[in-house]
Amino acid sequence: TLMLTLADSMTKKGATVLFNTAEESLFQTAMTAKRLKLRNGFRAGNSASVNEILENARKMQKEAKKNNAQFVLIVDSLQCLDDDKYSSGKITSGTAIRCLQEITDFCKDTGSIGIIINQVNKSGKMAGSNKLKHMVDSHVHLGIEEKDEDFRGCRILETQKNRFGGCGHMFYLSLNARGFRQVAKIENSKGARRIDTVALPMGVSSYGPSATVKRTILYLRFERSNLKAVVGICRNKTLSPKTNRHGPEDPIPSRVWSG
Repeated sequence: TLMLTLADSMTKKGATVLFNTAEESLFQTAMTAKRLKLRNGFRAGNSASVNEILENARKMQKEAKKNNAQFVLIVDSLQCLDDDKYSSGKITSGTAIRCLQEITDFCKDTGSIGIIINQVNKSGKMAGSNKLKHMVDSHVHLGIEEKDEDFRGCRILETQKNRFGGCGHMFYLSLNARGFRQVAKIENSKGARRIDTVALPMGVSSYGPSATVKRTILYLRFERSNLKAVVGICRNKTLSPKTNRHGPEDPIPSRVWSG
């Protein structure tokens, strides 16, 4: 979904985009494009052979160069590709490495942009050899938030490696039938500071049987010796004496610092 939306957006801005799906059929890709209401006409392919993909990519890249347009190759996904090394069609752990090497060589030789989707394992981490990370210029991970109740179910898009720009940026995305929508952004998660603040409603100085309080979470980062808020979250909560570790009659702490 994310890569189809990106392909459509880059085509709108003048790029020549080839989206090759080795996982789904072109019919399924067309159904998704229709649901997302993509209108800008990128090209789609359905091949699992990296040699065939690059053969078509070279033809399109030459056409794009004549029109002074940037060529972009998007492949879904790396684990489904075959480099035809074995006549039996056998795919080993080295197949993905060889296929990615051919794609990166093509991009370097032609000045093209290559975006390759890599699968994840059951634990949510990148599948395959760590060598794959060292072969690319940028590694962006898409996961699902399961811990934080404010963002639970959101997709987290995080820049884990970037040779030509900032790293550690995080985007929280909600997903619906029309695609992704950004709901929050952390500019640099590696250097972020999280502050939880708890404030009593006006006129309330201590816990009674229960009290509704507003809890604000701020993610901060240092910038030129100053703290800058990058994300703010507010939510109302009802707290009872059972959850008050300071005792029912003690004032609620004005701030709780964590992280």
